[in-house]
Amino acid sequence: MPSSNPGLPPQPKVRTAPPPQPPPPEEPKSPLIVIFTTIGVLAILGAIIFFVLQRTAEEQAPQEAPISPTVLEKRLGKDLSLPSNPETLMEDRDLDGDGHLSEEEFTSASTPALQRSFQMHFEHLDRDQDGFLSADELNQGYRTE
Repeated sequence: MPSSNPGLPPQPKVRTAPPPQPPPPEEPKSPLIVIFTTIGVLAILGAIIFFVLQRTAEEQAPQEAPISPTVLEKRLGKDLSLPSNPETLMEDRDLDGDGHLSEEEFTSASTPALQRSFQMHFEHLDRDQDGFLSADELNQGYRTE
């Protein structure tokens, strides 16, 4: 096609961009990758389900009825009560002779069935929460009990 303007140089032809090509199809994933991914997901789900069921079972487990100290004393053939005064308690239980009772010393004469009861009693008596019972704390506890 001749140029309509005789003094101007011929205009170059404008090229248009080729149409976009679709992306190449993805290669299929290896069956092993699919299998191992599935196994991993199932293992995680199984662990979660196991954890939830275990927690639920622990929460719903029936609690053993506590055995009264009197019944235990009869079964074991020994007196499980605390001494009648704090001085005797300190003499009987202060195994290291430091003038204080640790929780281990305080609960040493208890049985496994009464262990938690003794621990709670110790926590109640330990007013300064230092982990030891002083003579003053024992005296104060005996006065209020």
